[in-house]
Amino acid sequence: MKLILFGTGGLGKKAYSFFGGENIFCFCDNAVKKGEEKWLNGKKIICFNELVRMQHECIIIVCMGKKFWMEICEQCYKAGMENYLIYDILREQSETADELMERFRNKDKLDGLYKNCYKYLLDRCLFISCVHLSTTKLVNLTSL
Repeated sequence: MKLILFGTGGLGKKAYSFFGGENIFCFCDNAVKKGEEKWLNGKKIICFNELVRMQHECIIIVCMGKKFWMEICEQCYKAGMENYLIYDILREQSETADELMERFRNKDKLDGLYKNCYKYLLDRCLFISCVHLSTTKLVNLTSL
């Protein structure tokens, strides 16, 4: 499974170290414009539009501090993207990279990670201005 780390700052670099370069397909950063060639740790940094095109082929992990989560969630919503994970939330689950990679390979376990992420954000009212979860996902969250 391809991992794309959304963010090239401190948390993006930590996530790269945590998961290992062999598990990272590339990075994404809003500072990169279409057609630009930028690299970090030997991995290409893609623009957001390219991420949108690749969203069904990879697992997107948002690697930014809490103060940017809302902005990124809204950006993803406006682009029609629903499936992404947040690095800080994954790390709070105190799992190793190997355990997470195993969960990423199993669709049911991956869906569970998405639900946990959405539930975490909803519990903290971080989706108030951009509730973009589908009705199905919200119904499924009520059973958690």
